[in-house]
Amino acid sequence: MAGVGNSTNSRDPKEIDPPPPKELGHPPPKELDHPPPPKKTKIETDSEDEAEIEARPRGSFLYKGKLLLPALSCRDLECDTQRDLFYKQLADSEGFDVEWDRFNYVFNVVNFDWNPFIDDKRSNAEMMDMLIQAAVEEHDEENGTKLESVEYVSANIVSVKGFLFFITFRATDVLSSDQEPKLYQAKVSQYCRQEVNVLMVRRKPPQ
Repeated sequence: MAGVGNSTNSRDPKEIDPPPPKELGHPPPKELDHPPPPKKTKIETDSEDEAEIEARPRGSFLYKGKLLLPALSCRDLECDTQRDLFYKQLADSEGFDVEWDRFNYVFNVVNFDWNPFIDDKRSNAEMMDMLIQAAVEEHDEENGTKLESVEYVSANIVSVKGFLFFITFRATDVLSSDQEPKLYQAKVSQYCRQEVNVLMVRRKPPQ
């Protein structure tokens, strides 16, 4: 019986006792002492803002020309100052005249002379000729004139489920005793490639 007892209680000398309970609370391995830093939401937001600044301006499907900064992404006093001046010029001229060289930001109006993409079936020159011709016909019908020698001067464009054009052109009324060319203004819309609608056409008011 002693032999049996010795066999049951005998231990392999290679066996190691488990660590005492106090040793179970050892600190984590060294590589875990410095966990990865948490995500910084603010930095991600700033990166998005930087990407927006570097991107083409809002409404860029219209935009093609010199690089202007998108007004919605700027946070400086100069942008606010230029925005106020831009919309004052736009309001004072009823949408027709903007001193574009004074601005470094693009707002919600596009200069036709930037050669923006407008129509995939007509060139911009063909489009403008069509718009001015519609305005000339409207003016002749309403005022008993016959405008000829028509020449494009400038135009501003607003995207509104189509396009709203503020056009300035020069023309001569061959029925008038005064054959000096005069400036005319036309507000013309074309929605979703439908027919052109002349909302207003007139002689340019004196400044």
